[in-house]
Amino acid sequence: LTKVSESKDTVENQSSSMLLEPFPTMYWLTHPLLKTLISQLEIGTLNNVIEMEKKLKSSTKDLEQMKLAHKQYGESRWNLLTEEDKNDVRKRKWIDAVGSVRGVAGIRKHDTIKCLHTHCAHYLAYLGAENELQD
Repeated sequence: LTKVSESKDTVENQSSSMLLEPFPTMYWLTHPLLKTLISQLEIGTLNNVIEMEKKLKSSTKDLEQMKLAHKQYGESRWNLLTEEDKNDVRKRKWIDAVGSVRGVAGIRKHDTIKCLHTHCAHYLAYLGAENELQD
């Protein structure tokens, strides 16, 4: 969960104006070279995101791996929360935002890529575990 200010005050001046809102991304790709290479891949003429999505949609095996990766991501995100956080999420009806329904980068449609950077960050965070990028 990310703390967000309701006003434009600086952090030092905020107190009761703080409110929690869900933010589904847990892993960020920060290595400059990897970010550049993946950006080039996303917009390239071969194996770009559009082509990857076509492959994903045409392969039952790949789609099942993607669904598993999204489920794993959502469950991991949920398990990072304290019981107090989980109760707050339920109370505010945010379960669809931070529960296992949304996967990598908050994606709901598991047959799409959305952001290759977040998928790579997820893969690197679980190096060796089941993840959609292995193939």
